[in-house]
Amino acid sequence: MDHAVMFSSDPEVIMHITAKNFYNWEKGPSFVDAFAELLGEGIFNSNGDQWKLHRDIARPHFVRDELVGYVEAFNEHFSDVEEVLERACKSGESIDMFDVFQRFTMDSFVSIFFGHELNSLRKPSEFAVHFDYLQSVASYVSPLL
Repeated sequence: MDHAVMFSSDPEVIMHITAKNFYNWEKGPSFVDAFAELLGEGIFNSNGDQWKLHRDIARPHFVRDELVGYVEAFNEHFSDVEEVLERACKSGESIDMFDVFQRFTMDSFVSIFFGHELNSLRKPSEFAVHFDYLQSVASYVSPLL
């Protein structure tokens, strides 16, 4: 069976898929199976009514007033990005920007949603290493990615 994969950054398309017509846009069984061990049955790996329930629970955390409060956490963690970039400039070393921004995002979200400072940009993080590994395995297993 062929599966279509779509990407969009158009706000109207995203609103159509996530709010107005989400029952017609499911993650296929290949995606769900590939990411089941990593994501379980949460919002990122569910469809239909189960997805809507998770979305309704998460929605209050993504309103304007709540998002404004996240800016401080992102700013604090961005100072770690600046330090990584400054060290690289001074030493002349090459750095993987995808890795830097991925760790920045993980540090910020773990801090905001779990109240724990992972600090993976400052020191090795066993959690970050294992999370990255699981993502790469799931992406490799999934024929859609």
